[in-house]
Amino acid sequence: MSRPESREIYQIAKMHMNLTPALSRDQARFSHVYYEYSSAFDVEFMIGMPLHVLSVAKYRSEGGFRYSTGALDVYDLLVIYSGGLEYACKDKTITAGKGDALYINAALPGEVLQKGDEPLEFLILTLSGISALNYYALLSKKRSEPIPLHEPEKIDALLEKIVYYMKYPTNKNNVLLVDAMSGIFTELYLNISGDADRDTYYNHPQWFISTIGYIESRSLSGISVQKLAENLGMSDSRFYRVFREYTGTTPYQYLLNLRVKAAQNLLATTDHQIKYIAYTVGFNSVNHFITHFKEAAGCTPSEYRAMRRNRSE
Repeated sequence: MSRPESREIYQIAKMHMNLTPALSRDQARFSHVYYEYSSAFDVEFMIGMPLHVLSVAKYRSEGGFRYSTGALDVYDLLVIYSGGLEYACKDKTITAGKGDALYINAALPGEVLQKGDEPLEFLILTLSGISALNYYALLSKKRSEPIPLHEPEKIDALLEKIVYYMKYPTNKNNVLLVDAMSGIFTELYLNISGDADRDTYYNHPQWFISTIGYIESRSLSGISVQKLAENLGMSDSRFYRVFREYTGTTPYQYLLNLRVKAAQNLLATTDHQIKYIAYTVGFNSVNHFITHFKEAAGCTPSEYRAMRRNRSE
């Protein structure tokens, strides 16, 4: 086992040990707990997964609910069924109500608190992993406000699957969790993109939608373009040509862009070493990582981190 893998296994195991107290969410303020499941997984198996669903819970609060973020390097997805929430982080405050979703970087110091007199009913998913990070970067770029759920029944159907997989944890169900979360992230993205983008997306061939999902969910691991083309019954050249027609870039560059975006998020929100970030987002060489990062961002990873920190001071 390589050093990066050993380090990540340690970090995932440590996170799992700290999970229960960190996710207590001040339960004394809950009038009802509909369900609450924390991840039970094989750490060595999970190391290869692009997404970790650490917990899922649904609560009702009559008033006074709040929790602070910044304790763990995780992401929280909140779906609100009634009442209202306010999320305050740095110099911005976001208010969300019934029919909205919030996807927040819970590694950043902030606070989530109940707003208004109406009872609050909400679901919260706590996630980690490269896909959680990638989708946070993607969704944040499109919208910083709460995400309105135009077709909540689609989200609810996927959430029901997630609750079942978390209730009955197996390695197979952990794989299915990633697939269900990919569907949720797709719905969130389409909800903030507008009807025109939704129609364009669903008018793409199913093979293209599946291929994009496959690349995004496995962006930290090795992906063979030749194998992708082979599975679709296409030649390499035809696959490249059609992929570029739909995305404006090659499959390889699309993958590199995902990895650079993931690296930018880690550089801005963690103190991880450049070498560790390079391996975490899928590069096998630090020099290779620095070269591609500079081509995409116009500066080195160290320079990018310094600029982001200077802006936040």
